[in-house]
Amino acid sequence: MLYSDFERLMSNPRMVKYCTACGNDSRKAMTLYRSNIRLSNEIFAILGLFEVALRNAIDTHYRKTKGNNWLWDATQKYYQIVELLQWLGVDARQFLYGIDGFRQQKEGIDML
Repeated sequence: MLYSDFERLMSNPRMVKYCTACGNDSRKAMTLYRSNIRLSNEIFAILGLFEVALRNAIDTHYRKTKGNNWLWDATQKYYQIVELLQWLGVDARQFLYGIDGFRQQKEGIDML
C-alpha cells in the first residue's frame, strides 16, 4: 500500500506523529503504526481479562457482604431515587449525571 493511501485512511494528524518518530521515513512510520496496532490488541486482550476478573472479584465481595441479590437491590434503590426525583420535578438524568446536579438538588429541596 502506498503511504499516501495509508495516510488518507488513517488521517494526516494521526500519521504525522508516526512520521516524526521515524524521521519522516514513511515506510518505517507505516511499520510502526502496524506494530502499535499489534501491541494495542495484546494490551486490550489483557485488559479484557483483567476487567472480567475485577468484576468477578467485586461480585464475590458484595455477595458476601450484601447477599446474592446485591446488584438487583442496588438497581431497585437507583430506580426509587429516580422516581423520587421525578416526583419532585427534578430532571433525574441531570441530577445524577450532570454538572449542575447540586443546583437541581437545592431547587428540589427548596420545593419541599
